[in-house]
Amino acid sequence: MELLLGAPGVAAAHALVEAIQGATPPRLHRQTGVPSTDPCVRQGRLVRPWSNSRTRRGDPGAAALATHAGPTDPSAMGASERVIVAGDALLHPAALAGVALLVLNDHVLKAASPGLLTGKASDFAGMAFFPLVLLSVWEVSLAVLRRWRGPSVAALVAATAATAAVFVAAKATDAGNSAVGFGVGWLQWAAASAAAGVGLVPSPEMRSATLVKDPSDLVALAAIGVCLAVGMRRVSDARRAGGQP
Repeated sequence: MELLLGAPGVAAAHALVEAIQGATPPRLHRQTGVPSTDPCVRQGRLVRPWSNSRTRRGDPGAAALATHAGPTDPSAMGASERVIVAGDALLHPAALAGVALLVLNDHVLKAASPGLLTGKASDFAGMAFFPLVLLSVWEVSLAVLRRWRGPSVAALVAATAATAAVFVAAKATDAGNSAVGFGVGWLQWAAASAAAGVGLVPSPEMRSATLVKDPSDLVALAAIGVCLAVGMRRVSDARRAGGQP
């Protein structure tokens, strides 16, 4: 620069830059209204990711923006750092606990101590995770088609309502009990047939499953609240992260 303009030219250029900067009014953050001289603040947004190490000393506008946006809030950082994957609701500890309880109760506890408690435990366990099975199948299907855009309240409600409707039909009506028993039997036959195809078990026969019709089992519908809590937490985390609807 000195070679091109000479020392007087460089001094004049510096003086012109300082005059322009002095004449420029400080930027105001649109949400805090505090003046900011940080060039990284543009119309109430940060051009670069914010961190305390980059906060300019003596810039009240930049400090106010960092405080207002709250990126140092541990809960906000946790939500933004969490990666939500299609179908991961089924991996929630509450869902896994429901699956474990169902298997343990059906294969161990009912035989060891039959009674009211073990008779209801499987129903509660199933209601605590089965809606998440339907939700996960739906999300993974959309993801395979590249159409999944994140957790959806509508999908969660639909999966929960479908599970509740089938459970009520199976426990409170004869027709529903027969239909659901046939459906469960078909699923068991399909799974056994797949295992037989690879030589794990003999080829099975198609039989309807026997389901106990007992309207008092409808008390287990209360466990659906677990699925709603898990699903709504995912939706909330996705919205706070800002990367999903």
